[in-house]
Amino acid sequence: MNSMFKIAVVAFLFTPCAQADDLSQRWGLGAAGALDVPLGSRMLRDTADPGAGLGLWLRRGITERWGVGLAYDNIGFEKTHARLQPVTANAFYQLVPKSRLNPNLHAGVGIARIDDMENTRSEGFAAKLGAGLDWFFCPYFSVGASVDYHLIAKNSRRGHEGHALVSGLTAGFWFGGHAPAAPVAAAAPAKLTPVAPAAPVAQPQTVAAPVVPQDSDKDGVVDADDRCPGSPAGSKVNAFGCPVEEKVAIDLNVQFDTNQDIVKPEYDARLREVADFLKKYAGATAVIEGHTDNQGKAEANKALSQRRADAVRKALIDRFGVEGARLQAAGFGQEKPIADNGTLSGRASNRRVVAVFSSQR
Repeated sequence: MNSMFKIAVVAFLFTPCAQADDLSQRWGLGAAGALDVPLGSRMLRDTADPGAGLGLWLRRGITERWGVGLAYDNIGFEKTHARLQPVTANAFYQLVPKSRLNPNLHAGVGIARIDDMENTRSEGFAAKLGAGLDWFFCPYFSVGASVDYHLIAKNSRRGHEGHALVSGLTAGFWFGGHAPAAPVAAAAPAKLTPVAPAAPVAQPQTVAAPVVPQDSDKDGVVDADDRCPGSPAGSKVNAFGCPVEEKVAIDLNVQFDTNQDIVKPEYDARLREVADFLKKYAGATAVIEGHTDNQGKAEANKALSQRRADAVRKALIDRFGVEGARLQAAGFGQEKPIADNGTLSGRASNRRVVAVFSSQR
């Protein structure tokens, strides 16, 4: 029975719901219930017992590791009317970002309302130092625990009005920022999808007897209108007798970590297909296009897509010996979606890197 319980716990820990994105650019709103232990003056320690408290908090992730927030704590003690109510602005440092179990260190300063043992009220300076642990059992919800040391002081001859050690449980709701990335499924083999070339425009020929218009290169465009009289026999041409450029696109299905542009070795097989295609068709060139969804700022998305396209181009050159002159990289950001950005699956489809090959024949 014990073994079955352990297996069930492990299975739960690795379910898709456990995928947690980093907290950068995300908001968190929650509450905490706590046990308050008096650590103030000797009189407070001798007359007060630990009591129950309640707290509310609001957090904002700035980067993967750093965040800021506001907190309200209602710290009370048994057997006395003494109560401390600090409101603090806090800074958070995430020890293990992008993790389901996310420990942090935090510190803050602010102002507090003080109800002392004589049932008189005053205000004073508040400071807090602590550590916490958030457990993301779903990307948008967390539960956890925290331990905080509170120092409350006011400008009086008695100096420090109260100290407290507050430990308890927290729960929070997270929203905004980048949506958590969906698990990456095994990608299907890349398919070369030819882009249909523009159909040649037939040029009406007016034959004035007895003169017969000449078509020296046999491309269907008479010499008088042929701007490319030396077109290879059998090549597709446009209305001016010039070869039509054909394009072939490959969706590389390369996935990147959030805000990263490192091409992982696990995608080498996909990149090798691109390299082999270029080696087989010596006249072909390719543009590596980077695309994103519409989450975040457009300028940042375009810069990120350019970095990722550059990274794929560099990998093709460094790892597979493709000539740099035959490759270009272009980042389009969120400008060219192929699916609905209003859904998770649509945004996943729009986050893509595509190789577009060009050749003339």
